[in-house]
Amino acid sequence: MGKKIDSKIFDSSNKKTLMKWGDVYNCTKSLIPQALMLIHTVRHVHTQANRSPLLNQDAESAFNSWDVISTSLIEYRSKYIRSQWANVGLLLAVPPQNIIGTFSEDVSFQNHAGIKENNSFALAESYFNGTPKLFEGKKAKERFNYIREHLLPNKSYAHITTPENLMINSKHKRYNEVLVVGKSNVNIHAGFPPTGHITVCGIYHLTTFGNKTDPDDEKLIGQLKVLNPNVPVIRQEVY
Repeated sequence: MGKKIDSKIFDSSNKKTLMKWGDVYNCTKSLIPQALMLIHTVRHVHTQANRSPLLNQDAESAFNSWDVISTSLIEYRSKYIRSQWANVGLLLAVPPQNIIGTFSEDVSFQNHAGIKENNSFALAESYFNGTPKLFEGKKAKERFNYIREHLLPNKSYAHITTPENLMINSKHKRYNEVLVVGKSNVNIHAGFPPTGHITVCGIYHLTTFGNKTDPDDEKLIGQLKVLNPNVPVIRQEVY
């Protein structure tokens, strides 16, 4: 991420934890029912200014150009757990060496820090210094401080736990956040190869039993299918 800073999560002591994320990678590639998988959600918006870049090009090409991608860990085919932000998203097979942060709640990471200012170090600084997105409104400072004080170990985004522990701690929370590196061939974790290619394995749609399908969801799925024609649509219903 443009800067070398010492952190224990990148040395060989973290090898066993990262290997557990290899299981998530393999299960996602195979779309195994009941397995834990990573998803990047895509939200329907009505303005061009807020349009996702994933609606302009195929997802794998887009992800390979991003430094950091915010994802969520979900339990595929679970009927009771909702652990991602939006109804529509992309199921991603992420090589374990691409994982750089895991959190049981939304930690508002600044995925695009420094882009407007052309500051190549801003992303690394926000990651290691634990600086979340800025918030607006009356509770902005309260939310900012809550993330810093309660959700970031050592006031940093440099924290990784196993997928199983993350899912256990995510239950009854809004959704979890897993940070992954999008670009390939970046050396991050000792004892692992450089970051690998992220594969899009499915266009995911979550619905609630008894509720009608949102037409905006279907429109969004249709747009993603056009740009990712060989990717299956995977649907899940929860209570």
